[in-house]
Amino acid sequence: MLRYPLPLTDNFVFKSLFSHHEDILLDLLNSFPEFQASKKILSLKVLNPELPKLTDIDKLSVLDIHAEDVSGNKFLIEMQSEKEESFPNRILYYWSKIYSKTLKKGNDYNLLKKVYSINFIKFNFLPSKKFYSVFELRERLESEIVLTEDLEIHIIELPKFHSELLKLNSEFESWVFALKNGHELKGVEMNTLTKKNPKLKKVFKEYKEYTLSTNSRAYQELKKKSEMVMNSRLSLAMKESKLKGKLEGKLEGELETALKFLDFGMSITQVSKITGIPKKEILSFREKQLSNKS
Repeated sequence: MLRYPLPLTDNFVFKSLFSHHEDILLDLLNSFPEFQASKKILSLKVLNPELPKLTDIDKLSVLDIHAEDVSGNKFLIEMQSEKEESFPNRILYYWSKIYSKTLKKGNDYNLLKKVYSINFIKFNFLPSKKFYSVFELRERLESEIVLTEDLEIHIIELPKFHSELLKLNSEFESWVFALKNGHELKGVEMNTLTKKNPKLKKVFKEYKEYTLSTNSRAYQELKKKSEMVMNSRLSLAMKESKLKGKLEGKLEGELETALKFLDFGMSITQVSKITGIPKKEILSFREKQLSNKS
């Protein structure tokens, strides 16, 4: 039986925990190989700590975290649950939106700030077997030539992370292990993990308070209901689309029949009375057919 009702990888849990505790988010990012030694992030400010309104169904998917360090560099952090073909395009789209906003009107382009896109994903995405990948803008044949350092995309594929608790080799690995397996850890395992990385103690304290609170459970119930409403709307839209297609197909068939009546020498008035189709629609369809043939 799970110790926690909701995993750390739940979008709402992830955003609530890391957007409301900047020190925890800072510890998470500073565990990355990228942010070691002189590149360590000194401080971090979350720019969008708010969670979507319960009544706003369309906003339920907006659960990314925007943050900024003391140098003005931006961070876009997300827990992505669903696999989609347009995922790479979406990463670039949101990166570009944040990047363009780092430049104020009238400023030189050299004042643009770096934007880090950090994506924890709950599905296999890249052909590589490694769980952690970083993308930059480099020259294809001479990879040491960097066009610009302003773009950096980090992808952490959680299903590919298989390291055992006792074999964790770094703070970064302990964070990834915690995100993936934290909701299943028992006493001894929890103690072992927090000894390896003491910074995780506060994570699990806040995590427990959030996931076990009445408000959190109620929030998740509303989320599920909203998702059911969205699925219901989608199903209805698909049914309406199919019905519309059938009606349009039926109407086109009747119009083709009307044209055959005209070809037999019947007047447009007679054809309209027989088929029940207005004269204007029959004539418009005939013009369209003649245009297609020419």
